[in-house]
Amino acid sequence: MTEPRKHRGRMARAFAIVTYLQRLERHLIALGEQIGTVSPPSDELGVLARELEGTQEAIATAIETDRAPGPCPSFDQVLTHLRSALTLSDEHGHGEEVGFLLGRIVSDTASLHSATIQKSARLSSAN
Repeated sequence: MTEPRKHRGRMARAFAIVTYLQRLERHLIALGEQIGTVSPPSDELGVLARELEGTQEAIATAIETDRAPGPCPSFDQVLTHLRSALTLSDEHGHGEEVGFLLGRIVSDTASLHSATIQKSARLSSAN
């Protein structure tokens, strides 16, 4: 932060990326605490996991290469189906909690994707 003003913009983007990573970690830890409390449908969970993993890999590559990641997929359909299945199959309220946390993980991933695009755009315009 003590760098000349022209370098501070890059720090702000780096802080945004770190903040979204911390949120993602916090929600993943909370989700880990729910393991065994519900039995989510494996096919929908697998689809969501693959989409999240692919998006997060694209984000990591974008950060490493200072390029924008491809478009962020829409997680809405699979997340909606998964939340419905979790809520219907659970009588103790854990399904709602797991569905909420999955939604937070999707949101964190989308926010991280957006911050990465903004970081890349700023780097491109600076060059």
